Amino acid sequence: MKRLFALIVLILSVAFAVHAKARDDDPIRLISVVPLGKPSLRTVTLVESALKRMYNVRVVEISGAPLPKAAFYEPRRRYRAEKLNSFLRSRPGWKVIGVTDRDISTTAHGVKDYGIMGLGDLGGKVCVVSSFRSHAGVGTVAIHEIGHTLRLPHCPNPQCVMVDAKGTGKIAKSPGRFCDRCKAKIKQRLR
Repeated sequence: MKRLFALIVLILSVAFAVHAKARDDDPIRLISVVPLGKPSLRTVTLVESALKRMYNVRVVEISGAPLPKAAFYEPRRRYRAEKLNSFLRSRPGWKVIGVTDRDISTTAHGVKDYGIMGLGDLGGKVCVVSSFRSHAGVGTVAIHEIGHTLRLPHCPNPQCVMVDAKGTGKIAKSPGRFCDRCKAKIKQRLR
């Protein structure tokens, strides 16, 4: 009888764990930080501490990787952010953020190779940030890009960390806070 009870408890525990892991509202969330191309310890630390402070979730650095050659854009000596995001999709974690000190770009504002501080998949799993343009503000950029993965679009409030800075660098220089509207959305999505 004890063995049967133990077996039932084990089966229920496994079923509960599998169910909890598959749920979108799983309280055990993990942001995986992936150093790309050997960024400085300072850069990685700024990103990790900003994400822990803002999102109150587990943030874990996982093994780094060289920057993929397929993402390199030779004419401008930059790495294409959307290709870096594709590279990161196979990494484990609820959300995955690539961190680099190298220059990154995407097609934006009518420019094929527009230099950026970060790029997040809206409602997706991955994003990438670079300290090349953001310097000490890379943590704030990380908050912004993880916000995009949580389905937050750019915000019209100029004081919100989700504002579209349109290449001004304003996000990296901001205090890194959400406006009340975006904060409510984040709380709802992190419940």
